[in-house]
Amino acid sequence: MPRYQKLVELVVALPETESHISTEPALPEWALWTWGAKYLPEHIHLDRDSFLKALAQLEGEKFGSFNQGGPIVLGLGLLLRECNRAQEVEEDDPEVSHLDFLLNSNLGIQRAEDVLCAVESVIARLEQGSVGMNPEEMDNHKDKEDAEKKAGTSKEKEKARK
Repeated sequence: MPRYQKLVELVVALPETESHISTEPALPEWALWTWGAKYLPEHIHLDRDSFLKALAQLEGEKFGSFNQGGPIVLGLGLLLRECNRAQEVEEDDPEVSHLDFLLNSNLGIQRAEDVLCAVESVIARLEQGSVGMNPEEMDNHKDKEDAEKKAGTSKEKEKARK
């Protein structure tokens, strides 16, 4: 959980709002504070594609403030919790024995690792100061920075030769 805790700390340290962004991020309905169900929807447990789509949505959402990033942290945390819950479920537990989707869940250790990889990706964006970029844009930004550094080094070497 230290990786997730680091994400929480980074998002809490962001400004509360972004002046240039007025719309809420397009996130799964369960990744909002208004979600009141005890468990995530059945399709997240049973359909790998639904899980991966939701995870990609959370990982790729652009944000630069606590208000925009909070639901991302919430969604990733709920996915982690649900992965852990699915690993620990007992068939004879009266609280869950009637919840077939939980008993037959595809969530578990591997899906939890997928969530933690997404957490790492978001942390990397925050630490690089590229919070407003999705993972693909971040890679392009890094490539551009690397090229600029390389060009700067070449110019310095050329100056040194003269």
